[in-house]
Order: sequence, then C-alpha cells, then structure tokens
Amino acid sequence: MAVAHIAEDEQAIIEAIHEIAVERVAPRAAEIDHTGEYPWDMKELLAQQDILAMPFPAEYGGIGASELAVVMAIEELSRPDPGSAAAWRSSYHPGWQRRAEE
Repeated sequence: MAVAHIAEDEQAIIEAIHEIAVERVAPRAAEIDHTGEYPWDMKELLAQQDILAMPFPAEYGGIGASELAVVMAIEELSRPDPGSAAAWRSSYHPGWQRRAEE
C-alpha cells in the first residue's frame, strides 16, 4: 500500500486548521446542530483564514494546496462539526483544481 505525504507547509496549514476546529468550531457545533441554520460565521472564519482558498491555484488567488491536503483539512473540520465542514465541501470540487492546471 502506498503512503501519501504532504509538503511541510501544507502540514502546517492542517495543524492550524486543527487548532481552529478545536478552539472556534467545536464550541459552536451543538448550536449549529440545534438551530439547523447554515453556519455562515464558520464559512466567514474559513474565508478569513484563507482555508477556502486552499484548492485553488495561486494565480487565481488561491493557495494551490494538494488534493490530499484539502481532504485532510476537510477531515479536521469534520471532527467537531460536520456541518461546518460541509460549508466548505459544498463549494469545493476537486475537478476544479485539475481543470485550472490544464
């Protein structure tokens, strides 16, 4: 079985996302679930931290992270609140990255 690795800078981003998930997302998870409202504040937080820019190439204002790093970031956000991660997942499609590279 092959083991995939991500770059050190991507690992640092994943670690920062973990901290955001624990400190900012987790405390809101129960409220988001209870109200059933779209977590606009969480999407804004992800945008402010450039997390939403991860999958897009730098020439389009993104970070240009690998697909593996993006999936790992979504996983970190899903741990405390799958709904907040869905706010990102719903706007991300891995094919966009491949099309932008062509």
